Formats: sequence, structure tokens, C-alpha cells
Amino acid sequence: ALRSADPGVSRAKALRLASAGFDTVFVATAWAPGLVAPTPDEATVLANVDTAAAAAGLRIVLRVSHADPASTPLTDGARQEFARYVTAVLAAHPSVADVVVGDEPNTARTWQPQFNPDRTNASAPAYLLLLQSVYDAVEAATPAVRVWGGALAPRGADRPGAAREAQSPGAFLA
Repeated sequence: ALRSADPGVSRAKALRLASAGFDTVFVATAWAPGLVAPTPDEATVLANVDTAAAAAGLRIVLRVSHADPASTPLTDGARQEFARYVTAVLAAHPSVADVVVGDEPNTARTWQPQFNPDRTNASAPAYLLLLQSVYDAVEAATPAVRVWGGALAPRGADRPGAAREAQSPGAFLA
């Protein structure tokens, strides 16, 4: 709700949330291949969120995911870019104390591929590598920030080749 290029809009929404009794806001930002820091427009939005949340006494939980499933960070280079993006956001916004890595990596809607050609789990090992890269980078740069992983979709059919490939949380974690 706080994401806006207009600082007044962000502030008004933050104050409204605080007056309604909320003490935490969940804010998302998206990494794209090649980015090691937010674009200028995204940096403005995040700065507005940060300022508005601070003025209203709201805690920010930041989720960083990739822009689309075709850009899943599967290579070491892509994972390092993603981790650098996260640390750049945290460096610019030291009030953020929690960062969630990824969004539903157990669904093809947000993470591809879900399965290897031999029908084994492809996404969980790849997600673990991303989570490890981000954790290591954040721990080195801002050790007080909590890194959260496993923001999983609640359901999945565990059927490779299905029209909507998704893994159940249990299968993904196993």
C-alpha cells in the first residue's frame, strides 16, 4: 500500500495503516537480470516507503524476488547479482530489519523450472543456492538483518509436466 512515487501518498497511507493498528508493512521489490541495485524509479519508491514507514512507526518486511519466472536466477552470476541487489537495498534503507528471499519458489508461476527432465525437483536445490548467496551477502554487509526463506505457496500437485506445475510445500522442503 505504501509503494508510490509520491512521498505524500506513501506518508498518508502509512499514517492510515498505523492509525488502524498496524505495526508492520510488507513491501516487495523485484530484481531483474543485470541489476545490482534498484533502478532510479524503484529507489525513489523504496525511499518514500522507508520515510513514510518511519514517520508512522511501522516496521518494514521487505520481499525481494525476481521479475518473472523466465528470469529465475539459476547461475552463480545471476545469484550474485540478486544478492548484490538485496544488499544495495538494505544499505540504502537501514531501517529494514527483515528480508524475505523469493516468492513461492515451489510454483512455476514464479520459479522455473520446477522439475528436471528426469522429473526430479529442480527448484528447491536452485532456491537453496539463491537463499545461501543472499544470506552470505547480507550477513557480511548487514548482519543484524534477518533473512527469511521458504515463502512457499500453500499447495502443489507434485506432478511434473502438469499444466500448472507446482510442488507441495512438503515435497519442496524434502
